[in-house]
Amino acid sequence: MVNIELYRIFIAIYRAGTISKAAVLCDITQPAASHQLASLEKKLKVKLFERTPRAMVPTNEGHELYTKVADSFDWLDFVSQDFVMQREEEPLLRVGVPLAFYTKKLIQKVKYLPFRLDIHFDSHGDLYHDLLENKLDILIGEKLLTSTKIYSKPLERQAYWLVGHHHVSTPEKDFSSWHNIRGWVQKQNWLSYDAELSTIRTCFKSQYDLQPNIKPKYILPDIHAMLLSVQSIKSVCILPDYFCKEAIEKHKIKCLHKFDAISNNMLYLSYDAHAKNNILIKKFCELVDEV
Repeated sequence: MVNIELYRIFIAIYRAGTISKAAVLCDITQPAASHQLASLEKKLKVKLFERTPRAMVPTNEGHELYTKVADSFDWLDFVSQDFVMQREEEPLLRVGVPLAFYTKKLIQKVKYLPFRLDIHFDSHGDLYHDLLENKLDILIGEKLLTSTKIYSKPLERQAYWLVGHHHVSTPEKDFSSWHNIRGWVQKQNWLSYDAELSTIRTCFKSQYDLQPNIKPKYILPDIHAMLLSVQSIKSVCILPDYFCKEAIEKHKIKCLHKFDAISNNMLYLSYDAHAKNNILIKKFCELVDEV
């Protein structure tokens, strides 16, 4: 009979990089972890790691063994979680997400998830840091994380629309060139999410290859406030299409221009690279793929 604990500590050391961190993950003492690794190496008659002062570096045999057994252990972990989840009171998934994306795309869907959610919005702290520090389980955001500890996949490309109050007149010419709209742009009352005009500059740079000389009338660091304001004040602003589409369809505001798709303006879904078989994450990802 194979001693699964020996392989469990091996996988933990491979992923954590040190025996001390692996011992914490497996809830055993460091000497016990060292003993189990030595026992496995003795049983297999190979050296699985090179011991260095700062880390345990996998040997070629270590890499080969990990490749062969990791998926099986992840599947076993998945089965165990599913088994426990069916018998426990609702487990909890910690999710970081843009407020606008949640209110417009997820709020009507999350009720179908068979577990509790602890939602953290992008306006509160550094959610990317929280994910790296294991304070979040999964994150939806604009940043592509390059850490080897994090798996990120493209979720959707964001599109932006220039919208305005119904009393805002449209330019005499179309938006095909900056020359056509320059005077009109500078006469408008602009709403901006920040003083740097980050969204405005990104859209104009992408379509016209320039940075417009705009001084915002109102700086509102909340796109819900921007949407309400453009309905009430003779003004214009740039919003994500999914966020303002309903208001346009209900004739509360009007769409003045749809900016070209911005190649680098992507939303990503990110989570711990070793949690791909976590049943809560799998179910949440399935839900997000449907919206």
